[in-house]
Amino acid sequence: MKVEDFKDILYEKDEGTGIVTITLNTPKRRNALSFITFLELFYAVDEMEKDDAARAMIITGAKDPDSPDPANEAFSSGGYFNMKLIPPEGPGLAVKLAKRAFHKPYIDALAEALDAENEGLNQGVMTYDFGEALKARKEKRPPVFRGE
Repeated sequence: MKVEDFKDILYEKDEGTGIVTITLNTPKRRNALSFITFLELFYAVDEMEKDDAARAMIITGAKDPDSPDPANEAFSSGGYFNMKLIPPEGPGLAVKLAKRAFHKPYIDALAEALDAENEGLNQGVMTYDFGEALKARKEKRPPVFRGE
């Protein structure tokens, strides 16, 4: 699916800042998420991941064109699903795609941070000063660090 084919969302990228704005564009149903919306969000995140110039994503809801009241700028995470469309085994694919779309950037960032922390801890444990700190604690004396 291409960005131009989206029906429920609008995908806009500011070339100057690299900020991608996703607008849930179904104000008549108060921007409630549907299966189509989840699928389009999945492809929007995929498109952003492929774009090296994209730096951040903002998700917002479209305003109701018939109402100037800001209270009508709704975003609903459910309630619009036609239950007849959910297969007997459950909404497996839609849920899987939505979770992947929303969580993948966080999982990747967390894995990268944990790898960096692990590397730092491994380097720290291999130093003379770390061994000295353990030995001093065991002997109940102040450590004498050498900066090694």
